[in-house]
Amino acid sequence: MYPGHVDRGVVLDGNTDVDYSLRYLRFFHKHVLDHEGEHPPKYIYDSLRKEFPDAVGNLEFLLNRTAENFGITNIDFMS
Repeated sequence: MYPGHVDRGVVLDGNTDVDYSLRYLRFFHKHVLDHEGEHPPKYIYDSLRKEFPDAVGNLEFLLNRTAENFGITNIDFMS
């Protein structure tokens, strides 16, 4: 959980949100960072969406930014 990264009106619960954030960070490290540049952005987006279906607050923005920043950046469409 990051201050300023949650929509207005979303109420945070310290213990639950910290546990959720740790789960997210572990998943992110194992499935995204360890494979940076290996998967297309759509795969990353779909993986995060599937693993964290109940995520709220700026979700689409965060998923899209994550997928764009850590997905394949050099795709040869002519192959």
